[in-house]
Amino acid sequence: MALEVIDGTATITLTWENALADEATSTFELKQNAENPLVIGRAPSSDFRVDRRGVSGHHCELRVMKMDGTDEPQLCVRDRSTNGTGLKRNATSRADNLKDSDSTYVQVPDQATIYIPMNLKHTQLPTDRAHLRITYVRSDEDAKDKKRKKNKKHKKEKKAKAAPAAAAAGESSEKERCVELLLETKEVNGDTTLEEAEEILSRNQEWQSLNEGIRKECLEIFLEHMQGSNQKGRKRAKDKDGKTNGKSKKPKTAEDKKRKKSGKEKKRHKGDESESAD
Repeated sequence: MALEVIDGTATITLTWENALADEATSTFELKQNAENPLVIGRAPSSDFRVDRRGVSGHHCELRVMKMDGTDEPQLCVRDRSTNGTGLKRNATSRADNLKDSDSTYVQVPDQATIYIPMNLKHTQLPTDRAHLRITYVRSDEDAKDKKRKKNKKHKKEKKAKAAPAAAAAGESSEKERCVELLLETKEVNGDTTLEEAEEILSRNQEWQSLNEGIRKECLEIFLEHMQGSNQKGRKRAKDKDGKTNGKSKKPKTAEDKKRKKSGKEKKRHKGDESESAD
């Protein structure tokens, strides 16, 4: 991976892989062509301290700079020690001793390993040599881009989950509009057949823009309801007319019967008087 320099600053991590305790890792921001380099050494003033026998106070230094013949800034290392600094550029290459290098600064690629000290005394073991792994850190812009992609994916998944509910809501809305249009169309009533209603509504552009299946379902239910209402209305009217035109006979009470009997007796008495007069 190429070194990323944003606004003149590159970010790297240094990991002490064979530290006696847990791996010591530090992150550094290096400004291009900075006056002071990142110093690795045994001295307390070093930016990254390696307290091992054979390590110089200021053993080596790292800078971000443009090398001769390159257009882009590079991470570079320079040996400043007595016992040398080793650089292993990748997992398959051997470590080069920078003390023997003709160049003052040497490019350090991503995932390279720096060895200090490179030269060991006869009383030292290879484990006394510190292994410092260099890792280029991706910029915040890349992290933001990853986050944007993750958010986009999350929104897409959320939208997919909400689609069925949205579709159901849309269908409900279309049904409501169908009913509204049917109520507004006065020509369609309980005496209208399905074919007649379809012919009348075919002239309504908004009706035609609605889903065909929903239109048909709503129209059939609407006509069924209207026809049912008409039948009930006719039955009520018929019952009312029957009560008005029919003779209503009230049951006779004892008093009614008495009055009727008295009337008949008077009539008979009157008839008798007429016969006597003759």
